[in-house]
Amino acid sequence: MITLAASAQTVLTLSDTIVSSTVLDADGKKEVATFIKATATLLRSQDASQVRKGRESIINTIGKSQANSPFRTLFTALMLPSLKEVIKTGTQLQGVNALEVMRALNSPDSLSALAEQCSLTAQPQPSLRLVASGGLATSILFTDLNTAQADAIVRTLSTCIDREIDWMVTAYELQSLKALATSPRVPKASQGTARVVESSALSTLVNKIRKKSVDAIMIRAVNRTLDAILSGQIEATDATAMADFGKSLEPALKTLIDMAKDPPSTEHAVAFAQSAKLAESLLNNLGGNRKPTKGAGGSKPATAQSGSTDVSSERFCRTVTAYAVPRCDGSAAFSLYC
Repeated sequence: MITLAASAQTVLTLSDTIVSSTVLDADGKKEVATFIKATATLLRSQDASQVRKGRESIINTIGKSQANSPFRTLFTALMLPSLKEVIKTGTQLQGVNALEVMRALNSPDSLSALAEQCSLTAQPQPSLRLVASGGLATSILFTDLNTAQADAIVRTLSTCIDREIDWMVTAYELQSLKALATSPRVPKASQGTARVVESSALSTLVNKIRKKSVDAIMIRAVNRTLDAILSGQIEATDATAMADFGKSLEPALKTLIDMAKDPPSTEHAVAFAQSAKLAESLLNNLGGNRKPTKGAGGSKPATAQSGSTDVSSERFCRTVTAYAVPRCDGSAAFSLYC
């Protein structure tokens, strides 16, 4: 049964019997539908504490250890339309919380929905694209995908990266490709497809920076991506596949080294110098399957803007300061959800 809140702070939930059912009867489906309607209403609230309550109610319920695959499949199918509507028509705060719920669903359909929200065309708000792309990069690692599902996300990301104008969003989209290329939950063939697109997208971005057809700050997305390759992707990829990947990246890496000698932007000279070090480190590891030191010489890549905080995928939604998103108490923005 649905446990109704006795106070504004108490979350709603579904019983363990419901979330552990392999087959839900008509009454069970009705309870799930009622729960989704109630929590979706909370997500649409103008009261930030109620929005938080809706988010926590859904995440706590889907996160129960008893929640099995049949329940998750049904729950996701029923929940996604409401989440998409909140994102489309709600406030920024409501949209961010709906995206965080979407991330927590960890299903092929929710990943597809997150990928769609990474698109500059579909989602004009950069803060929501940031939450969507960061959530996607994390959720991929916890979701089983078949070839068709994985390849569809790769295609969506390829288009998104080509059109994106925000460096942090671009970095997370590239990180999502890396996750698809290395996750054991993704078929080998799709891992290879993701690597090809990752290399192509990164090489294209480097050339755009060289030609000054994108803002030079995009070098920060390049740095974060190269660091991720060095600190995780080489180790997680077999030597033959990594050799092919490295060979395809080699021209772009050499371009980065050359660009550092005469940076397209003096404002980001430190970031260009760091990109050259990362490129040299990666060139030295081409074809290998060793675990190199993170970044170049163990230093953290220059990715964060002055005055902001460099963020990991696990903490992106609480630490990014680049966008003005109201906190639950209505004060200045330091978190992307309450």
